Amino acid sequence: MSESRPKPLVTVVLVCHNDGRWLPRCLESLRSQTIFDRMELVIADNASQDGTDVLARSLIADWPNARLLPTGGDNGFDVACNRGAGVASGQYLYFPNPDTWLEPDCLERLYETAEREQAGCA
Repeated sequence: MSESRPKPLVTVVLVCHNDGRWLPRCLESLRSQTIFDRMELVIADNASQDGTDVLARSLIADWPNARLLPTGGDNGFDVACNRGAGVASGQYLYFPNPDTWLEPDCLERLYETAEREQAGCA
């Protein structure tokens, strides 16, 4: 992310392993978020063998707020989540699956609710 961009409100960590068939629709729904300019995307790829990593890289090529993070192997969902969270810079984390797609105001509502309820780590 560029230094001139404000800190993301939400980092979406998307763990993938051979999820190429779902990825375009999922990313389209993320691109349509009302707070797209204040979100960050980390795609943690667990050594996909179907070209998911190549597809992901091409689909996010012009996103100023996204990156592909190869995890170095099929280490499982939890390890990939932790690695994605480890590079995240958003105020909140969101971990959808690649076969989901979001309503355009999903992340905005998530952020507003978390703020209203004073969600955070103790």
